[in-house]
Amino acid sequence: MVSLVTALLLFSLVLNAYLWLFFSSVTGGPHEVTYEAGNAKNRIVIVPIKGMINAEMAAFVRSSLRHLRNNLPRAVIFRIDSGGGGIAASDQIWHELDRFKQDPDVQD
Repeated sequence: MVSLVTALLLFSLVLNAYLWLFFSSVTGGPHEVTYEAGNAKNRIVIVPIKGMINAEMAAFVRSSLRHLRNNLPRAVIFRIDSGGGGIAASDQIWHELDRFKQDPDVQD
């Protein structure tokens, strides 16, 4: 009986961990949080870049900038907390930022 309860408990823990990872990956895309209410035309967007700079982070920045092109803010701040990362991903992010800075209205 104890082994059955232990097996069910372990199964439950694994299932919960899997579901947490699944839902966090589905809902983990770019989203905006309002810090202070005001005129939407004058909003400032903070894009967090946290962790290693890799292909996933480059895709997040690309997706964030694509989202911002649809509703341009007054300013964009990139809050970076990273120990470094790959050269290719860093170059992709730099090119995305440069393209956004040069002409933010260009759609992909």
